[in-house]
Amino acid sequence: MKTKIFVVFVLLVLLQSCGTALLVNADYPELHEAVKNDPNNPVSYFNLGLKYYSDKNFEEAIKNFDLAIERDYNFSLAYFGKFCSLVLSDPELKNEMYKEDDEIKDGYLEKVKFLKHNYALAFMFDPLFDYRMATLLLEKRRGGRNIYTSELYDQFYKLFADGFRSYMLGNYKEAEEELTYSISKIPGYEDSYFVRALARAQINDFDGCISDLDTLINWNRQANTEDLSQIYYKSSDFYYIRGTVNLRQNKIKEAKSDFESCLMEDMGYYVAHSQLSNIYQKQKQYNEALRELDAAIFIRPEDPQLHYNKGVFLAMVGQNEKAIESYKEVVKLNKYHFKAEYNLAYLCEKTGRNDDAKTYYQMFAENAPISQQKMIDEIKQKLASWE
Repeated sequence: MKTKIFVVFVLLVLLQSCGTALLVNADYPELHEAVKNDPNNPVSYFNLGLKYYSDKNFEEAIKNFDLAIERDYNFSLAYFGKFCSLVLSDPELKNEMYKEDDEIKDGYLEKVKFLKHNYALAFMFDPLFDYRMATLLLEKRRGGRNIYTSELYDQFYKLFADGFRSYMLGNYKEAEEELTYSISKIPGYEDSYFVRALARAQINDFDGCISDLDTLINWNRQANTEDLSQIYYKSSDFYYIRGTVNLRQNKIKEAKSDFESCLMEDMGYYVAHSQLSNIYQKQKQYNEALRELDAAIFIRPEDPQLHYNKGVFLAMVGQNEKAIESYKEVVKLNKYHFKAEYNLAYLCEKTGRNDDAKTYYQMFAENAPISQQKMIDEIKQKLASWE
């Protein structure tokens, strides 16, 4: 059975629609000043990237989204901004991303994979991220007709496109109503259920969201049983979203079951391992928590947040030496992870390694954002007293 990233269909629809331009109120001098004053804050770079993006300077937008990601590996919206910028910067990439791998023309396969990779990370780090940055994707495509402007599109896709356009504009209640109307007319169209589930989650209609996801999971199960091919989404995504929604409602038992089901569908879904680790920690099942965290790290060793989470966990259960090693891995992967630098310095000081403690306290003082100014000042005083 074929699968596809959700966004691929979405863009096919949206490029036939029209929408308003994305606006950023701050001007460039103000945004550059914010970066200058707080160069370690990922949000400063994200805001500057968003301004460049809104002005269609996609090269500069991508540079700043990358700088935000460099400072916060798990910055969902920065990955999504990068995805949108890549889509809009290369018309050929837009065309090639809809094709099967063996149909993509020379020179574009790796670009398409990279594009989808950025969207996948945005989704995994926060499946309910605010989609409004994609407003620019709503601008009408100039040029001739194609198969998606046929009568089939007019009859089946227009209702969905209206609801999704409202979703992208942040009008989540309106999107939910439009998609409900779409489903009343075309009750078997899975795209409408998927987007309505997201819209319902955004307006805190969690029961409605889970109902839509249940419908899609059941359809996927039936498709697998009957060897059908009309269901395009992955069940692992449905379970992960449902688990996220259940966590937001503090339904721990249900969330745990969802993340386990997600991993049964896709063992490489490393954020589900990470979520299970958090659940086991809250339940004080520490061996299971560490097992899941190690599984996530095995799949995604380049994610500094996973090593940080392991360091926190190990320190919590009194394994300071192992915690130090985990924090060192964080610092090696991302020098801007100031929390890891502080924790590492603290543990080094606690275990009598004052020279190492000085090194990491100094790194904290240099790399922490200005929101930590009080702590930075205290650390500088500590360092001065050690001279």
